[in-house]
Amino acid sequence: MTDERQTNSAPTVLVVDDMPDIVEEMKEGIARAGFRTLTATSGQDALDCARRDPQVGIVVSDLRMPGMDGLAFAAALRRDLPAERDFQIIFVTGHGKRDDVVEALRLQAVDFLFKPVDLPAVLSAIRRAQALLEARTTERRRSEAAELALEEIRRNLYALANGPARQAGADAPPLLRRNDPALLADDPVTRTRLRKVGQLQRSFAQRQALFPQETFADHGWAMLIDLYLHQLLQKPVSVSSLCIASGLPTTTALRRVDGLIESGLIQRAPDPVDHRRTLLQIAANYLDNLNRFVDATPEPDAAAAGAKRPGA
Repeated sequence: MTDERQTNSAPTVLVVDDMPDIVEEMKEGIARAGFRTLTATSGQDALDCARRDPQVGIVVSDLRMPGMDGLAFAAALRRDLPAERDFQIIFVTGHGKRDDVVEALRLQAVDFLFKPVDLPAVLSAIRRAQALLEARTTERRRSEAAELALEEIRRNLYALANGPARQAGADAPPLLRRNDPALLADDPVTRTRLRKVGQLQRSFAQRQALFPQETFADHGWAMLIDLYLHQLLQKPVSVSSLCIASGLPTTTALRRVDGLIESGLIQRAPDPVDHRRTLLQIAANYLDNLNRFVDATPEPDAAAAGAKRPGA
């Protein structure tokens, strides 16, 4: 796998073909057009490359390859990588059949080119794929901003109906207090983690109260801790709830969420109850890392360390 780096904001193009000469020729032409390019000479290498690099957004893949062919590679790309990785796939082949075209359409391929393919045709397909990616990103952000605005309205109405003590809303990321009933979880490991996370949250809230918000740049970490707390409590959290709880302006909070997703720390998931909402969850490998981090964090104080569940 090779990498030709460009300094622009366009999505990275992954070129996949088992013929090294074709890969090299296509890579050079695509890079000259201003795209960062990665290359692979097998479907498995390409899949590994896409897993490692979150910037890969456009794939130009040969259809017929030994081992994992282009269709199997694209199917694995859709199946195994997070749903928010919105790949645009362009197939290139010298032996296309009707069934291949049908399967390519089922895999949401943006184009199907026949060899020999000239560079202008490849670049034209790549630019169409880039336009689709940008349009979907814009639509997703609009949808999330609208969801956030509706959530703010709902919370304001809830606050008016229930008084200032309930302004946080029913599904806001909770701020655990020392005597919170949630700390009485049956599992002693979870109970200890909840105490420690509560201390981390209290520390962050105290700092926000004493200093201007712009003084510190770790709101992404605070979002991650809020999301971790939700997962410990087995409570879902939506994009809008996490953004509101951060205390940041809407556009800034959405950018922080996008950054956490692009870095692979968190993932989107559809709400199984309300399909209009998008839920967030910490990626499995980083959830393990957070568990290790919290487990290595000292207990908040001796009293908390000795706290026991009533009746235990």
